[in-house]
Amino acid sequence: KMMTKSLIFSAIIQIPVFVMLYLLGLGFFAYYHAPENTALLASLNELIADTGDNRNMVMPHFIIHVLPASLAGLVFAGLFAATMSVFSSGLNSLSTVTCVDFIQRFRRLQANSTDVTVTYARWVTFVWGVVVTMAAIGVYFARMGLIVETAVAVIGFFSGPLLGMYLLGMFSMRANSLGAILGAFCGFIVAILLWHRVSFVWYSVTGCVPTVIFGYLLSFLASPQAKARVAPMTIWG
Repeated sequence: KMMTKSLIFSAIIQIPVFVMLYLLGLGFFAYYHAPENTALLASLNELIADTGDNRNMVMPHFIIHVLPASLAGLVFAGLFAATMSVFSSGLNSLSTVTCVDFIQRFRRLQANSTDVTVTYARWVTFVWGVVVTMAAIGVYFARMGLIVETAVAVIGFFSGPLLGMYLLGMFSMRANSLGAILGAFCGFIVAILLWHRVSFVWYSVTGCVPTVIFGYLLSFLASPQAKARVAPMTIWG
């Protein structure tokens, strides 16, 4: 129930957040195109051209050239604080899932083996930190576009197959774990193949739909489970 509430709350919160982001972009556009800010707009265009047409430089340029020094410092401090908060919580979540769902299960560790679990968690957190850092560097050099575009695209590659697996588990009594995992892999491949061929807002759909289709069909590779056991875990139960 707590997970359901958190997902619903997150979905609701994202709406005003994206609205504010788009309004902020409109505000930047109106400010830089005001007649009295012609020189400022020329400086911004020069910066964007020097950074390889990187339009993400609008906000840093505004902070440095328009905001007072004290307020600019607070904005940068807020950005770094938010980045560290998201980064640390994400690493902790990845480390916890890896230790509990994989290491502790496959190595037959007892739930009360605190010292061993903490030792594993530290090393797993370090490894995930390296992986995430290298992935961020790769995204930077890939020049995927604006920050919002990049975020939606990267999340879409993974959220689409995850949503497809969720739909299979909720609405199908024939789908099984083998089909869902193979379907998610197929959905991820399809999303990669369609990258740059569809708008970034459709990346989740291009991953979700193939996951549902292939996941259901590939479930026939394994024998079906008893409906009395599966039905209570679906919407039909």
